[in-house]
Amino acid sequence: MIQDDQVKITKLELKPFGTNSYIIICRDTYESLIVDVPGETNKILNNLEGTNPKYIVITHNHIDHVAALKELKDNLGIPVVIHSFDANNLLLKPDIELSDGDCSQIGKIRLKVFHTQGHTPGGICLSINKFLISGDTIFPGHPGK
Repeated sequence: MIQDDQVKITKLELKPFGTNSYIIICRDTYESLIVDVPGETNKILNNLEGTNPKYIVITHNHIDHVAALKELKDNLGIPVVIHSFDANNLLLKPDIELSDGDCSQIGKIRLKVFHTQGHTPGGICLSINKFLISGDTIFPGHPGK
């Protein structure tokens, strides 16, 4: 878990793939969002207790990031959000399609989308205040000397 005075970010490593899912909570309003849903729906739901979930954000459409999507959407009834380039390959029709630079608020938390294609055509990173969630994005390193 990482937190500051505005945001609490809980990282869950979930079965069956061992993939990370993140629960983002505004510490002032208790509005929340989920980033990636690889499995273990009950564990995700338990970590949302006491919050008001607003969105399920998918960083890219590979099965290890979306395996629990339908079950979670059915349980919560909140919008599913993904970049438009990955929307057609999703297991269900997304409610919101993102583009590079899109911004939003969850409570007092500011969110910004960075389109980081490469792993998939519609891969994204999500900036949350001073934190960055990168899904499976690989950033090139300095080539050194």
